[in-house]
Amino acid sequence: QNEGATVTVVDGDYDAAVARSAQEASDRCLVISDTSWPGYDVTPRRVVEGYTTIFMEVEQALKAAGVAEPAVVVVPMGVGAFMSAAVGYYRSRDWKGVLVGVEPADANCVQASAKAGEMVAVPGPHRSIMVGLNCGLPSPVSWPARASWPGRRGRPRLPLSPRSKAMPPRPSSGRAASSARTRPSS
Repeated sequence: QNEGATVTVVDGDYDAAVARSAQEASDRCLVISDTSWPGYDVTPRRVVEGYTTIFMEVEQALKAAGVAEPAVVVVPMGVGAFMSAAVGYYRSRDWKGVLVGVEPADANCVQASAKAGEMVAVPGPHRSIMVGLNCGLPSPVSWPARASWPGRRGRPRLPLSPRSKAMPPRPSSGRAASSARTRPSS
C-alpha cells in the first residue's frame, strides 16, 4: 500500500485468495504467484525457477564457510512449488542427500494428492501458524514434476499440537530464528 498498490483482503483461506487472484488477473492486474491455474502457468514456472537460486546460494554459503553439503534438506511444501525447485536443483547435481517435504497435518494437500495419485483438495480449516503452508490444493505447475520427487516411500505427519515446538520462538527483535544441521565431511 505504501507503494501505491491496492490490497484486497479476501474473506477465506489461501485457496480463496488464489481463486480471487485468478478472477482479478488481467492486462491491468499483474499476479505473481508460485501456484497456477488454467491459463496462468508461465509466471509460476518462472517463480519456481527463481526459487532454485535459494538452493544455489545456500550451497555457495556452505562451501564458503567450509561446511559439507547437507545430508538432509527439509523443504516446506505449500502448493509444492518450492519442493519442485529443490528437486530440480538437487537432481542437477551429484548429491546423495535426502529431501524431506513437510506440510501441516490439516493442510497436507501434496500428501493427500500423492496418496490419491492425482491432485485432490484438502478442505479447511487450515490452522498452521505458518500461514504460507495453509494450502488446500497443489499447484498444477508443480504437480507433473511430483512423480520424480525422491523419498515418496514415507509421508510422516505430525499432529497439529506440536507445531509450535518445531519452530524456534520469535525473538523480540522481530527476526525469525532458525537452525540447520549438516553432515560432517568425509
